[in-house]
Amino acid sequence: SRRKIGISPQSEVVDRLDDLVDECEDLRVSRSELIEAILVAYFEANENSVDTTRELVVQLRDSES
Repeated sequence: SRRKIGISPQSEVVDRLDDLVDECEDLRVSRSELIEAILVAYFEANENSVDTTRELVVQLRDSES
């Protein structure tokens, strides 16, 4: 089953997603599908996803301040 979530990423992230949508035009992929694929790949690639995620959150917060 699917659940809807709301996100508001930085403009640069949206721009990169839009670039990927354009690159995958033959698949007629949506942003939502890309975000899901990216998340699945992230969780599968990171055995310590909690630790990695915490580090990324700190880095993102530091870069915004």
